[in-house]
Parts: sequence; structure tokens; C-alpha cells
Amino acid sequence: MPPPTSPVSSVEAPTPPPPASSVPASSPAAPVAPSSSTAAPTAPAAPTPERVGEFWRRFHVVVGGGISPFGTRTYLNAPPYEAAAPTYGTPGGMFFSQISGSVVLTENFDLRAGVDLRYHHLGRSGTAGAPDSSIGLLALSPLLVEANWTPHPFFGLGANIAVGYGGAMSSNADVGAPFSATLDFGDQGGVFVGLQAYLSTWNNAIRLGYSLDTLPGGYTLPTTPTDPRASATFQPIHSFILSTDLVRLFGNFGGARWF
Repeated sequence: MPPPTSPVSSVEAPTPPPPASSVPASSPAAPVAPSSSTAAPTAPAAPTPERVGEFWRRFHVVVGGGISPFGTRTYLNAPPYEAAAPTYGTPGGMFFSQISGSVVLTENFDLRAGVDLRYHHLGRSGTAGAPDSSIGLLALSPLLVEANWTPHPFFGLGANIAVGYGGAMSSNADVGAPFSATLDFGDQGGVFVGLQAYLSTWNNAIRLGYSLDTLPGGYTLPTTPTDPRASATFQPIHSFILSTDLVRLFGNFGGARWF
């Protein structure tokens, strides 16, 4: 008897897919290359860090204060009045603010121009025949010129000069005469000249130095109807100052690179 034969399977092997190169271009599986006419529009370029940094490198806001250990004296221009005039402010205090822009700026040199505001307050204790009183000096300077030399980020030298108008203020100033004087900012004032010299550190963000503030021509003071105006002297004020450039200070805290 012959051996049984195995049944023939009717299942056919699957047909392999055609190669990718043979897929028609109209087939959904075919990659479609984007044409230049359908490319998405490019967004406008954002300002580069160099442009933003350049503005903040050249813009400066300096605020500071100081102490005037030697005070000042103001008196009518006559020897008896000068000898009798007391000293105001031992010590006195001052505040100042300067806004400027760099005209010439390199890694080691900075020449600035701007405006300046300064205020001094000086008082005195009462003495026999003279009550407590105080005087102030407010100076507004539309011309500020400053130069800084910074050989190292943590060491620099600088100086500035401010020229403008300065006026004295007091309700009962002792000017050495046998009467107290009222000093008005708009009336008892004249040309103001202020000088500052300082050491700087931390990219010129912190300054420590000296200030000299003067009214070179003094001012005039009404006295009597027969002598309506008399010249008076306002002695220079010497101060030791501490100040900071707010733009540089906050930039340093934020890790800014100035050069």
C-alpha cells in the first residue's frame, strides 16, 4: 500500500513591497519636496545684543551723597561781617545726581557730557543772640563734562566739572551783620562751578572721592532802603563723596559684559 501523501498548502507567500524608487510620484507615500513658492515667510530679525548693549554702555545715571566736615560761611563783604559770621555745617551733608552720555567710549577711556544737580544742607546750633538756623545751596548745571580712565575693571580714575546756576536758601541766615537774612534761591545766587575727583571700581559702578562746590561771584543781598543791594560771599564747600552709576551697578549684578 503506497504511503499517504501530505496535503498541498493553498496559502501563497506574501509579495514583497516594491522598492521606494518604483513608487509613482502621485502615490500618497511619495515624499513631496517643498517648492520655493510655498516656503514660510521669515520673521524680521530681532535687535542684536550689540545694539542694545551699545545704548546702555553709553547711558549713565549717577546718584550719590557726601559729608562736608569743614562746613561753610556766608557773609557780607566787609571785614567786620566776615569776622562775625559763623560757620554752618560741621558737618553738613550733600546729595547729587548726574545724567550723562558717553561721547567717546573705549575699553579704557570714557568722555561724557550731561547735566548735574546738587544740594547742600548745612545747619548751626544757636548761640547767644542768634537762634538755630540752616542754609542750603541748590545748584542746577546744564553743562557737565566728565572723563574716566579705567585701566582695570576694578580700578579707575575720574573727574568732572559742572557749570550752572547755584542759589542759597535760608529763612534766617547769620551773615555776620546785626540782623538775620532771608536767602532766596532765585535772588541770592549766581554762577555755580563744581568739581569732583574720584576713584572708581567694578566697571566704574562705584565711586569714592572729593567734591568742591563754589559760587565764585557770590551773590547780592538787600540790606537797607538806602543801600538796596550789598555783595556777599558764599565760601566753597569741601565734601567727601560716595556715589554709584545705577546703570553699571544693575548691569554688573545681571552679568553684563561692557566690552
